[in-house]
Amino acid sequence: MCTKLRELEEALASFAGDFDAAVISAAEAEVVMERAARMEHMGATLKALAAAVGILLAAIVSLLLTRSIVGPLRRLAGQAQLMSSGNVDIETAAFEDVKGDDVTHEVATAFDRLGNALRYYAATRGEAPAGDLR
Repeated sequence: MCTKLRELEEALASFAGDFDAAVISAAEAEVVMERAARMEHMGATLKALAAAVGILLAAIVSLLLTRSIVGPLRRLAGQAQLMSSGNVDIETAAFEDVKGDDVTHEVATAFDRLGNALRYYAATRGEAPAGDLR
């Protein structure tokens, strides 16, 4: 009977050890799950932050690009307004150094040619120009 009792004690001890291991594993699993949830939250936060930074950079680039195009065109519009009031002595050479895209430079060059033609026309009192005024 002593051996039976000893076997029963060993079986019970083995069962208790397995039970303790299962309890520890459940606690470890809970900790791992909490860490995973925190990491998922941090990942979502980082994604939102990256999106916000991307939107901010896009806004800055678009603002700078718009300014580089609109600024020279506004100056041209102001000079066109002066020319339309009869002032053809405006210097448009300031637009020869226009930085930016080629379209803005082309518009400034065409405006320069228009000013040259108007000045020539005003100087000759309406006589047709003899040739190309470029």
